[in-house]
Amino acid sequence: MIELALSAAAQRITEIPWVERYGGISRPVKIPLQGAQDVPIYRTYPIRQGISDSECYQQNGYLELVPDERYLNLTYMEVLRPMAEVTGQTYGNFQFRGRVRLVFWLNLPKMGVHIDNIVGYAGIAARDIIAALSGDGPDNAGGRYMYSNFSVLTSDMSVFSRYDYGPDADALMLYPFDFGAVDFDVDYLFSQNCVSPLAVGAPIECVQEWKFSAPT
Repeated sequence: MIELALSAAAQRITEIPWVERYGGISRPVKIPLQGAQDVPIYRTYPIRQGISDSECYQQNGYLELVPDERYLNLTYMEVLRPMAEVTGQTYGNFQFRGRVRLVFWLNLPKMGVHIDNIVGYAGIAARDIIAALSGDGPDNAGGRYMYSNFSVLTSDMSVFSRYDYGPDADALMLYPFDFGAVDFDVDYLFSQNCVSPLAVGAPIECVQEWKFSAPT
């Protein structure tokens, strides 16, 4: 349900002029990496919404939301509190609420920011995000969303406390880079009389035989 409630947020965020790389609603995964004497070391990374298994593990997609000096910036969401009903059903109407964090990381030199003028760029970015998200409106599935009760963290390493990137990424948390997060409540309202049921189609047939092309 939270994906429905945040469907408008994705468009609003990607319309912010400085946002380059947006990962949607992320989730943490543990990735086995080779350690000393071939003993695996497990590290936790955020992966973007909709990533496939092969993209994540075989194509190193788990690195897409890790701060990297090649990127202009990063933004992605985390679910802090899942959706739960706020009040009981009233005349067939439901209201659910959850809380979400939008994480952002800024590469100030690559963004063309004059880094000799330290003015708290994470705070400016947070202001842009709040201005873009604040408000409510209808979705495309018969419901209505609202984003409110914003709070801000800037240059606070607890933003990345779920993850253990390693020392290479840790260096990208220091000036001239900046980062932060905006937390906010997500409300979703819908009527049981105004929603369309999930459409079910024909089953997708699995490939039963694998054939390899002859080498050229």
